[in-house]
Amino acid sequence: MGSVIDLDSEFVRSNVNKVVQTTEELPAATTIAIVDGNGTEPAASEFTDLLRTRAETLGARVEEVRQYIARNAAALSQAVQTLEERDEMNASDVQQVTAIIDAAATAPASSVSTGASAGGQAGVRGALGLQ
Repeated sequence: MGSVIDLDSEFVRSNVNKVVQTTEELPAATTIAIVDGNGTEPAASEFTDLLRTRAETLGARVEEVRQYIARNAAALSQAVQTLEERDEMNASDVQQVTAIIDAAATAPASSVSTGASAGGQAGVRGALGLQ
């Protein structure tokens, strides 16, 4: 039969929260863009302007990263929720199939012997991986 894939949804949610908190701790773009420097000398003023431009670019990039992380964190949280819902549906499906098999096995068979019915039940359970 296939391999079992296990998902610890609480672990995933915890890590999503950590990532989101970390990005919230980053300074805002306006804070990053603050550059103080010497404006009296032409070379110093030019260098300060260059630093200010770079800081503004960095601040804009930080905002992009923050938004990217927020989108992906939300998508990951939604994926975990969907997987949990699907897992619950699968468990319900297994219970329904098991009930059908049990009902079929206990139904009176007019021309089939009890041994054949039990063998059929075992075969169906084996095929479905329910043994």
